[in-house]
Amino acid sequence: MKKDVKLYNLILPTYVILYFSPGTAVITMLGNFIIDSIVLLIASKLIYKEIAGKFYIKTIWKVWLSGYASDIIGVIYLLLISTSIGNASSDIWSFLTKFSAVILAGFFIFVFNYYISFSKAEMTKSQKFKTSLAYAVFTAPYTILFF
Repeated sequence: MKKDVKLYNLILPTYVILYFSPGTAVITMLGNFIIDSIVLLIASKLIYKEIAGKFYIKTIWKVWLSGYASDIIGVIYLLLISTSIGNASSDIWSFLTKFSAVILAGFFIFVFNYYISFSKAEMTKSQKFKTSLAYAVFTAPYTILFF
């Protein structure tokens, strides 16, 4: 018997957008925008030693869209690798498949932010690396592991 495939975003499952009102999509997008903003402001404070408003305004939209693109890549990976992902606690292979999707999405979050979102920002390579890594670690879609 075929099991259901579950696909998740950081705030709400991506497929929820298809089943509920457009308001749900707005809430999901707003939630991700808020999380991305928090990470960007904290990273800005830690790396620049101040909160740079120009930096935030210049990069937040690219960062936010990069996160969604990375989540979509993780979802497509899950669809391609397995159509029968069960509960993460059901067996080690199910968990590893889900974990690999989180790692893949995190990798693309890093790559997109390093090479696209922060490409024109006035940052050193070290600052780009640290900020992109912070995004990869803190905004990866970990909820995949729990459902």
